[in-house]
Amino acid sequence: MKFREYYKLTKITTKNCLKISGVIFTAISAIIYGITETMNRSDSIIEVTIVFFTCFLLGNSFGLFICILAIISGFKQVQSTIHFYNSIPTAIREKFELGLQPKPLNDRYNYLNLQIIGYISNAHLLVFEQLKSINGVQIILMCKFDNNLNLQKRILEIGKKYKKEQIALTGWGLSKRVKKKKWKSITEAEIENYINELFVVSEKEKILKIK
Repeated sequence: MKFREYYKLTKITTKNCLKISGVIFTAISAIIYGITETMNRSDSIIEVTIVFFTCFLLGNSFGLFICILAIISGFKQVQSTIHFYNSIPTAIREKFELGLQPKPLNDRYNYLNLQIIGYISNAHLLVFEQLKSINGVQIILMCKFDNNLNLQKRILEIGKKYKKEQIALTGWGLSKRVKKKKWKSITEAEIENYINELFVVSEKEKILKIK
């Protein structure tokens, strides 16, 4: 995806960002000016007009700067996700029907981001994502839980039990974590084994899978 394409897809977000940040920073500029110039302020219409336009220009200029940073950051995240998607072996992408999908975010307040979602037999949902906290990758087998389940307790239990296997339970499901160094040389067979491992653990621990 090129930056121009990303910009076109996020026009609504950018317009809203400019509008909100412009109002906020214009108000901040006016308040700062009001505090610093209270003693020397004149009541002349000309000075009030100059102050108004100065605050308007400063506020909107800073708001524009913030929006530029936001859209560049969003674009880099999308590019990173696309690059990660391309790093997944083609056979794995085809077998598990992996594809890039927009994250379900409010497009008025959040810049477009992508997620990698796949399916097993059109039933069980898989998510592949980069994990900054371990500088690596995690594969998530999405799950649903019994309403009576003590989730926090199970998270601690499974985290401790499968620490060596780098398998953890989250509010979304079971995840298998892989270090970035390992991911760079990972094979199709290893990824399949990881996914199968998640299924085995989910059944052994009686964690229900989404269907």
